[in-house]
Amino acid sequence: MNEWSRRDWFGALALFVVAVVVYTPAMRAGFIWDDDVLLWDNPLVHTPDGWWRFWTTLQMPQYFPVTWTSFWLEWRLWGKNPTGYHVTNIFLHALSCVLLWRVLNRLQIPGAWWAALIFAVHPVNVESVAWISERKNLLALVFFLAAWRAYLLFEAQPNGRRYAETLAWFVLAVLSKSTATVLPVVLLLSALWQRNRLARDDWLRTAPMFALALLAGGLSLVLQAKTPAPDGFGYVQTPSHPVAWFQSLGYSLGFYLGKALWPVNLAPFYQHVSPNPVRIADYVPTALSLLVAALLWRARKTAWRPVALVAAYYVVTLLPVVALGNLVSWKAAPRADHLQHMALIGVVALVAGTGTRWLPAQAWTVAGIALTGLLAALTWQQSTIYRDAITYWEAALRATPDQARVTYNLAVAYLEQRRYADAEQFLHQTIAIRPAHALAHFNLGLVYLATGRLYDASASFETAVRLIPHRAEFHYNLAKVLASQGRWADAVHHYETALMLPPRSPRLDIRASARQELIAARYNYGVVLARNQRWSEAEEQFRTVISSQAAHAAAHYNLAIVLLQQQRPREALPHLETTTRLNPADRDAARLLFELRQQLHRSEGG
Repeated sequence: MNEWSRRDWFGALALFVVAVVVYTPAMRAGFIWDDDVLLWDNPLVHTPDGWWRFWTTLQMPQYFPVTWTSFWLEWRLWGKNPTGYHVTNIFLHALSCVLLWRVLNRLQIPGAWWAALIFAVHPVNVESVAWISERKNLLALVFFLAAWRAYLLFEAQPNGRRYAETLAWFVLAVLSKSTATVLPVVLLLSALWQRNRLARDDWLRTAPMFALALLAGGLSLVLQAKTPAPDGFGYVQTPSHPVAWFQSLGYSLGFYLGKALWPVNLAPFYQHVSPNPVRIADYVPTALSLLVAALLWRARKTAWRPVALVAAYYVVTLLPVVALGNLVSWKAAPRADHLQHMALIGVVALVAGTGTRWLPAQAWTVAGIALTGLLAALTWQQSTIYRDAITYWEAALRATPDQARVTYNLAVAYLEQRRYADAEQFLHQTIAIRPAHALAHFNLGLVYLATGRLYDASASFETAVRLIPHRAEFHYNLAKVLASQGRWADAVHHYETALMLPPRSPRLDIRASARQELIAARYNYGVVLARNQRWSEAEEQFRTVISSQAAHAAAHYNLAIVLLQQQRPREALPHLETTTRLNPADRDAARLLFELRQQLHRSEGG
């Protein structure tokens, strides 16, 4: 029987259009936060063989080659234009809504189309759709749902092709984001939903997927453990206390469920909550979660069975990100809307199924339209905060005014717009929260430099270098300020250090500028040494300048002067000749060359 009727095509088109229209503001959004790390500053995205290295190396912090390859392809299509990336994200979200409907429909869940519609317009999904960096969420969900649907078709008509298709989609999902490893557990839950039991075949069919999930999950944990705390932010990467980790599980589950059921006051970041192992009240959320789990387990064969299975799905799909978010802490809030992107399916399925089953059809239609309209309005509004970096970080600041990474990134956004007073204010605020924030000190130096406060700039750059001595751009900017202050010896040292360090990204590759400026600093340092009659040291500087830039006429001239002061006229002669050849208008060099030739001629004649 043909699975798709005309009505099905119409339903799919309606879902797709609604998902696209509600995210219209996101089409006009820009790059925010770590979009530059994945695109602008990612050398693998720019190099022709980058796509191959995504698949064959572990150079990225996580092994998500499908996601990284999508960015590699799009960089060649859109480059630095954010619109194309956002349109792709919206297209993937719309596709996942259609696939979700077909999966729920296969499972004979009441209100399957309404569930997909609610998912399409739910504001919790805005972070996954409107933020380019969350492409991994969208790709993983599309492949996850495709694998789920293929498996359901395989169950209906078992054959090798359907099973191979399931495995293929599952592999693509895991290679997009490792949270898709929960698929085999979800397939067992869907078997329980359909048959109220698990047979031996269910375990055998999912066994290869469990093996793949363990492999992918293990690799993800290893890479996560090897990923250091972000360099320069002053983070201390320390494991949470095991008891505090246990306490926070219940809080996190309740927090996400609350945002799914009442999606207001959504924000890019939420206040960090640190449970106290000795505070009895902090055990209450996890204790309540365990109590609810026990009650639902006992009610699994009653009318509460759908709720029990949805709760199991919600916990299974949310637990990996909740657990990992609490196992390793960077002293930053571990909760974010995009983390429950996959788990949200359970909530919308339960809401739509309950409404469809227990309300009269006409009443549910009115309620469903009202609900989706309200959610769509909230999603439209939430999408606007991704318009640009300043709008995004101002929204984050309203929610979390005392987080260093929020104040820092807002300051950087102001700095890029040359709003120096605002940038300075929030950089000072960042340093007050986290004094070891090297990047805040560095950017404060940039503010001072742009506003002509050279002494303050050098102090800020020196602090940044002291905190993080292995960043080339820190040394380079300190060298520039020192050069402008006439501190040539120090400037030369920091220029040389900057050139010895690898650039952090293509945008921060200062090597070409540093080489040219180092030549100028060396030359000026040589002039200062010569004025102080430190002839041998001055000679060394001028010779180094000439070795880097043979056509530096002034260096040749000054080297000749230094050699003459050391009674070495024959060595000075070729440098004066080079000076007059490079700069025929230099009358002083021409006169000195004439006198030197006369002197050497007389000495030879005598």
